[in-house]
This record gives sequence, structure tokens and C-alpha cells, in this order.
Amino acid sequence: MFSPLDLEKIEFPKYFLGGYRKEDVDNIFAELVKDYEALYKENIALKDKIAVLDGLVQQYKSVEETMQNALMVAQGTGEEIIRQAKEKAEIIEKEAKIRAEGIAENLKKEIEELTRQKEALKNEIAKFNIKCQSLLQSQMDIIKELSTLQDA
Repeated sequence: MFSPLDLEKIEFPKYFLGGYRKEDVDNIFAELVKDYEALYKENIALKDKIAVLDGLVQQYKSVEETMQNALMVAQGTGEEIIRQAKEKAEIIEKEAKIRAEGIAENLKKEIEELTRQKEALKNEIAKFNIKCQSLLQSQMDIIKELSTLQDA
């Protein structure tokens, strides 16, 4: 993946007659860099968010482990207390798993959307490159035709 700095360093070859105006290419390129930088920053933010959410999952696992230890201590207090504690632990565990699954599903959807956006941007860049090459070829054809007319 290119960084915004990598994109800024890309240079188009300069042609003497009928080439692109540097200002036009620079303007379009500046927009691409701006858009790409926004996506790049968003991707970093999402990775940070994933790290935070992984921490929350670990906290839920820690809470679950603590509750299981508490259940072992409570075994000596009677069957009813043990049964109630197990029920409560199962409910909390299920809720934690449901929350964790929901978080993971949301993250998966966000990653898929970012991937789709990245692919769309790649396609747009490819289309832009094809258009640029086509325009350059037509300019070269015109130059050749003008050269032929001058020689005649």
C-alpha cells in the first residue's frame, strides 16, 4: 500500500510537444493524494479501534475468569447459592460473547467496506491511467500527422 508521501513522489514523464500541462496533472494528483490520505488515516484509525476492542474482549475474558474463580469459592455455601451463581455467570458469559461477536461482526463489515473502497479507488486510478495513456497516444498521433504534413 502506498503512503501519501509515496504518491506525492510520483512524477509523470514530461513530453516536449502536446504533453500534459503540469498544472493539470498536479491538480488531479493533489486530489488523489488528499483522498488517499483520508483513506489511509481512516484505515489507521480503524486499526486503532480494533486494538481497543480487542482489549475490551480481553477484559470480558478476565471478568469471566474472575467469576469462575468466585464460583469455586462459593461451592461450600450450598447447592442453591451455587446454582444461582452458575446461572448468573452463564448469562454474563453469553452477553459478553454476544457483544464480542457483534463487535467482531461490525469490524468485519467495516474492513470489507474499506476493502471495497480501496478496490474502487484502485479501479479509478487504473481508469485514469488508461485515459492518460489514450490521450497521450492521440497527441502523439497528431504530432506525427503534423510532421507528415510539414514534410509534404
